Amino acid sequence: MKTFPLSRGSTISLALFSDVSNSRELLDLMQSGKLEPAVALLNASLVPDVFPILAAALKALLSKTRESLTTRTLHSELVYNYSGSKHVIDLAAVGAFALRVGPVQCLTVCL
Repeated sequence: MKTFPLSRGSTISLALFSDVSNSRELLDLMQSGKLEPAVALLNASLVPDVFPILAAALKALLSKTRESLTTRTLHSELVYNYSGSKHVIDLAAVGAFALRVGPVQCLTVCL
């Protein structure tokens, strides 16, 4: 796990998990809001570097402070900001960066 300091005392923690076989269960929990702790789960094969994740996290935190989230949660806002699409409907299933069913590499992001 790697932790990065962000603005105003916030931190972001990233963890990479290989061969995640229960991705369907994790997706269901994340989409229902029952995943504890609340995290964003991304398909790690679609994340080229940590910098875009940090930029998306900063933008999500800024939106939260301004009370102007486009999505319902901070972690879904991070995925929304990381996505190339700005149509929330495209992210209904957490978009193209979501985990896929089957063994995958999972990048877990906690703000």
